Amino acid sequence: MLHDRRLMNFIRDSVVERTEWALAARADQRDVWGQLAYDVASFLELLWRGGALAGTTAAEAYGVRCDDLTNGGDYERVICMRGMVALPTGGPVAFRVIWSLA
Repeated sequence: MLHDRRLMNFIRDSVVERTEWALAARADQRDVWGQLAYDVASFLELLWRGGALAGTTAAEAYGVRCDDLTNGGDYERVICMRGMVALPTGGPVAFRVIWSLA
């Protein structure tokens, strides 16, 4: 649906804007991974509390992960985050964000 596409575009653009600082970071810094996950999860929490995401709990509405599993050992060039959001009309949608530092 158009609403879902607009919401995902808004999420994408907002995540890019909120995490531009990561482009100046080193990819092997685990505290950077944690901060990225926190920043994105905080934004998704605001969306969920505002009614933009489905789910009766935050865990049902969204999830974000940025750790050894998502980064797969390529600590020099990229930072990878995986996440999920529950759209009100379309159900759960997975997303991935990759910051290329090379």
